[in-house]
Amino acid sequence: MSAATMRPYQVMPPLSDEERAALRADIAERGVLVPVVTDQHGTVIDGHHRQEIAGELGVPYRVDVVEVAGEDEARSVARMYNLARRHLTREQKRQLVADELTARPGRSDREIARMMRCDHKTVGSVRREMRGEIPHPAELSAVQRQWADALYGLMRTRAVEAYERKKAWERENPGKDSFGMFTLHTQEECDDRAVIAEAWRRYGEWATTSEAVRGFLWDWAEGA
Repeated sequence: MSAATMRPYQVMPPLSDEERAALRADIAERGVLVPVVTDQHGTVIDGHHRQEIAGELGVPYRVDVVEVAGEDEARSVARMYNLARRHLTREQKRQLVADELTARPGRSDREIARMMRCDHKTVGSVRREMRGEIPHPAELSAVQRQWADALYGLMRTRAVEAYERKKAWERENPGKDSFGMFTLHTQEECDDRAVIAEAWRRYGEWATTSEAVRGFLWDWAEGA
């Protein structure tokens, strides 16, 4: 029986020997902290390695059951769990989003983002990249990468400054909430579409994962 048959919903490469050893040591010491997820038929969607190692060690573990309509939906759920839980590189995260877009091309960026629990701008960026509308990061020149680094840094600085202004205002005005707009960059600062796309790609990932400013930026985006 092939690995694909045994693990039909394993959407990521297997753990390296070092990663598996670390997971085994953690489970041996603390048990299985994150439940294994299966479909209604008992097929593992998320937690193949946890289940396997727990079985080897004789450690009990919780199983959460997710009812899915079929294999496509099960793979979508598997991609969502992997995107949320694994320490992935930027390219690995974007590949998971690309896989979901390939499987469900008719869904909007926001629908895919809700399913994958990521920012819809990231989904849109991956979609445009797949269509060839913007260059893949690997295709940027050294100068473009430098400009993208600088623009991304500028955007982060402005976002944090806006966040600090908001918090200061709320401290001075307890019980009241502030609302406003702030500028991340202007066309005069950069008009290279590839550079802007790369800077936004990195900013979007930072803005949705930074515990310091995530809620603030999401609230601001929802109100804009």
